[in-house]
Amino acid sequence: MLQGSRVDPAKWFRFYLHDGEPLHRDAGDLEEFRESIEAVPIESLQFHTVRGDFSRWISDVIGDPSLSAELGALDSKGERLREEISTVVGRAVRESGLGISLSALCPECGTTVEKPRKAWSMTGRPSREGKRTRLTIGIFDCPGCSHIFRRALKKETLL
Repeated sequence: MLQGSRVDPAKWFRFYLHDGEPLHRDAGDLEEFRESIEAVPIESLQFHTVRGDFSRWISDVIGDPSLSAELGALDSKGERLREEISTVVGRAVRESGLGISLSALCPECGTTVEKPRKAWSMTGRPSREGKRTRLTIGIFDCPGCSHIFRRALKKETLL
């Protein structure tokens, strides 16, 4: 998804305080999502974090598995949780001039690796509907534990 692009309104992230208690605050892109993180009650952030809603929306709708994994790994409480989500999403917004989050969490030790050693794109075969998916993949070297890992940096559907 290109930076600044908005998703279909049916796929906007809808913030809730608790089950059945909507806050009537929605986000249609990463910047709106970051702004909403700053504005909603902390109870809403904790509710969505425990359920995995943020990481699922980022992965399924925004198409950024690296950012999704970072959000899924957060386990802070209170205002610290707000700060961490805002920092992670804010960095992704800044780095994603082309819709690519360049950092990733090491799956072994959890260290944030700021940028890949190498990145490339590959396009899959057309689906039954004639659409193709292009993935941008990066290889990362963890400075914390020396683990080398791959991460999808961007997923886009081509017509």
